[in-house]
Amino acid sequence: SYSPSLLFGTSCYTPFVSTDRGLVQTKTGKFKPTLTPLGNWRIVCGECRTKKNQNPVGQQGRDRILTLQGALKEDNIDVSMRKLCNILGYHRSNIYYAPKAPKKVSNPDARLVENVRKVIERFPAYGTRRINWVLRKEEGVAYNRKRIHRIITMNGWQCRKRPSGHRPRAKGLRSDTSLVNHRWAIDMTHIFTKKDGWCHLVALIDCCDRYLVGWRVTRSGSEGFCGGALEDALLRHHIEPKSTGLVIRSDNGLVFGSKRFHETITKYGLFQEYITPYTPEQNGMIERFFRSIKEELVWQREFESFDDGYNAIADWIQHYNETRPHMALGYCQRSSYSPGRVMVIPPGALA
Repeated sequence: SYSPSLLFGTSCYTPFVSTDRGLVQTKTGKFKPTLTPLGNWRIVCGECRTKKNQNPVGQQGRDRILTLQGALKEDNIDVSMRKLCNILGYHRSNIYYAPKAPKKVSNPDARLVENVRKVIERFPAYGTRRINWVLRKEEGVAYNRKRIHRIITMNGWQCRKRPSGHRPRAKGLRSDTSLVNHRWAIDMTHIFTKKDGWCHLVALIDCCDRYLVGWRVTRSGSEGFCGGALEDALLRHHIEPKSTGLVIRSDNGLVFGSKRFHETITKYGLFQEYITPYTPEQNGMIERFFRSIKEELVWQREFESFDDGYNAIADWIQHYNETRPHMALGYCQRSSYSPGRVMVIPPGALA
């Protein structure tokens, strides 16, 4: 048992100074802070106060504290529950803690469960709100939507959501690199012709020397032509399957996540990385190429047909790779920056 004299000094009527906690007891029995030889009482209390017990005391601990409070009251010492909890190192809220009994889950109505199952069989894609609406319309009973949801959850009838994948994202904002054939950037743009309408240009550029390693022009933007342009560039530069750690950087377009494109990536053992959504500067190398071809060619003339646009694009790309000076290369021609490359018009570019 606790003794009041051990808690509050030898007598409750004489002042009692606690040098370790910086408190003094007045004649009325209250405690107030005071200065101690060690300095400020706040510093002393901060160093000497023990950490409160985080575990709930429960009913048994509460009974013991109430017994102690009653013993102190018999000795004419009125101590509040809050002060006792501070002295003993307990949170006051834990004294009143009592574990709650688990809720009883009632079994749902078998007839309602069967009706829900029949609605799901008829409309597999319906959610709880639509299922509830169908039941209300057919039976004339307004069921609670949470009740319908509980039945679906208990029986495992949820429509499985397609897992959201974690695409490998590009790290950093710059897309350039110091090694040839280390990272290629790919993207697609659209060019209008009078006779054939919109045509689609896909291009791949080396992020080291700005060399356009591959390109294709097509009338239809099918998923296969991007994978074909990539495979043409790999064959033209004699890159064997699973021989290099080439990285292909693209945006989050559907054509770059298609099955045909992924088959080419897997076949050659390449690494594909996607830019962060709404961050085109991570793919700035190919974006700058499209700006150049539009400023210097596409926006300056009108193409009569698909063949006219293809021939003009082929001539300009040859000029871009061989004679056009590049500011990022110190206004050097790309052929003098890396003379080992040879520009060849791909035979499969016209599709």
